[in-house]
This record gives sequence, structure tokens and C-alpha cells, in this order.
Amino acid sequence: MDLGRWWRDRRWAALLELIDQLPATSRLNEAIHNDPEQAARLVDRPEPADPWAPSLRDWSLTTAMLSRLIHAAEVTNVLLSGEKKSPPPFPTPVTAVDRLAEQRSRERQMDIIALATPHALP
Repeated sequence: MDLGRWWRDRRWAALLELIDQLPATSRLNEAIHNDPEQAARLVDRPEPADPWAPSLRDWSLTTAMLSRLIHAAEVTNVLLSGEKKSPPPFPTPVTAVDRLAEQRSRERQMDIIALATPHALP
């Protein structure tokens, strides 16, 4: 691809899609986070409704293994210190497949509750 041609041909959507695919460690993202105007926009934006989770493209066997290893070390540390509450595991990527599986699981649970307690639900 010729980015100069895309620029001359005013293919803004294609350029923006390509920019959105840059990794978090790109020079562009570093420049955005070090720009005073962009920093103000990033700080002032509202908190997302969903909790943070890494993207699927950033998740690999190595990151999954490291995540489990670090969590096991944290749990071991908690057990050795005598604390009662275990730390939560590191978030994993959440995809449409995960959300649909969760929704269907909730629906099955509600079906079972409806069967067991027909008088309690409308």
C-alpha cells in the first residue's frame, strides 16, 4: 500500500482504519499521550461502563501463562500472609462469543428458576 497515494486520494477512512490498528506501543500513541491537548481529552473522558480487558490481538499463549503465573504468586502471597481475600485474576479478552455464551447461560438459569419457582416469576 502506498500511504502517500491514500493521502493524495483522500482515503481518510482507510487511513484511520490503518491508524486504529497500530499497537499500543506505537510512536503515534506515545505522541498522542504526550500531547497536552490530547492528554486533556484523555483525562476528561468519562469512565467506560465495562471493566477493562486486554484485546484479543494482544492476548497470546505467553500472556495467558504469565497472567496465570502472576495470579498464582499473588494467591500464594495472600495465603502465606494469612489474609482471607484472594486477589482477582487478571482480566482476559472478552469477545462477542463470550458475551453470547454468558447471555445464554443466564437465560438457562432463568429457565431453571422459572421451573423451580413458577409462582415467584411473572
